[in-house]
Amino acid sequence: MPPAPAKRPSAGLGSIVLRPRLSHGFAKNKYNRRAVKLQILLPINIVAGQKDPAPAFMKENSNHSSILSLTYFLFFAILGVFLPYFNLYCYHLDFSSRQIGALSAAMALMKIVSPVVWSHIADRAWSRRDISVFTSAASAGAFLLCLYFTGFLPMLIGISLYSFFRTAVIPLVEATTWEMIELRGGNYGQIRVWGSVGFILTSWIGGWVLDRFPLKTALYAIFVLLVLLAAVSFRIPPSARPADARKGEHIFSLLGRRDLFLFIATCAWMQISHGAYYGFFTIYLEESGYSRSFIGAAWGLSVICEVVLLMQYHRWFRRLRPETVLIFSCVVAAWRWWILGSAESLPFILLAQAMHAVTFAAFHVASWTYLNKTVPARLRNSGQGLLNASSYGLGGMIGLGLSGFLYDSIGPKNVFSLASVFAVWAAVLAVLHYFLSRRKGSGVNPSITGPQ
Repeated sequence: MPPAPAKRPSAGLGSIVLRPRLSHGFAKNKYNRRAVKLQILLPINIVAGQKDPAPAFMKENSNHSSILSLTYFLFFAILGVFLPYFNLYCYHLDFSSRQIGALSAAMALMKIVSPVVWSHIADRAWSRRDISVFTSAASAGAFLLCLYFTGFLPMLIGISLYSFFRTAVIPLVEATTWEMIELRGGNYGQIRVWGSVGFILTSWIGGWVLDRFPLKTALYAIFVLLVLLAAVSFRIPPSARPADARKGEHIFSLLGRRDLFLFIATCAWMQISHGAYYGFFTIYLEESGYSRSFIGAAWGLSVICEVVLLMQYHRWFRRLRPETVLIFSCVVAAWRWWILGSAESLPFILLAQAMHAVTFAAFHVASWTYLNKTVPARLRNSGQGLLNASSYGLGGMIGLGLSGFLYDSIGPKNVFSLASVFAVWAAVLAVLHYFLSRRKGSGVNPSITGPQ
């Protein structure tokens, strides 16, 4: 007689039932219910002293979250040095404000081309990790050239190549993060927040270091961080091909929808309004007599407020539609730029920096939430690329170029006042988008959700 099969332990006393909480960014849909069972029984025989390991997918999810958090950390740690100090470095190379604006505009132009190109390739080849590794390594190689350039034209070529490769990284990482959240659950804010932590650390440390060492030290630090980012890219989770993937479809087929077009336009004008800030805020503070340590601390303060909002977004904005958050963020941005255009005193500068929590963090999460509700999973990479290209790319190029052109002729205060007007126009577009999306039922794709 064959032995009786062993009885499967039941979930009772001594068992733990895990029901993963549907936290920020977890998609509640049939696709996930097929892919992941939300109820997992982990019987633990306490009397016998047996213990079962955590489920494999939970360990894998934790590892993937850690890798993505580290990727965000390094990517924005680079930005924490580059954004406050690269334009200042060029300023001390005796580049004119128009040349600095041209460099910034060239980087923004690459932000238009690069995300669309590389994201389209990723949607066709489903090789997101390989592309991330290649573009990260290539950006490090391109930036190495900038360490030795002192003329405007060579620097323009070097920084354009650097931006072309580096800009491809973040849309792919964003797509990977949302895909992991959709399949296994998770909290977007708790992963993305590490990018803000990286920015805070490098901007604060950078200010302290550069008060004591030559300004070119910032470029060496950027290169080291780029090499580390390329190394970490090898561990980014591979792409999961969605079941509804279809060849021959591209993201531009969705732009015929008026609500999506208004959404893209809102994001673009919001970034146009940020042009003066990203391009000339550091120079504006130095010309006003503030030390580099204070400049680094001011940038760090803005990101501390950003961190708080990322961690609390669900609690503070859970009752609001992302379209409503977009309107609110644009209104706050108009107020922020008006403050910088009207006052130089320390309290007002700190207040304007604290508003970064809304003008960047809240706007960022609301934008990605709406995008991932609207764009099908099969076009996830291209959707991220299009949003980056139109907002940070096209909008950033116009804002930075216009600010550089006008900075000397009309002065920094008037440049920031003009930025306030741009933010008001972004708010008008956001209101139009809100009513149009409500009338059309938001056009929400049931297979995609953002933070709930």
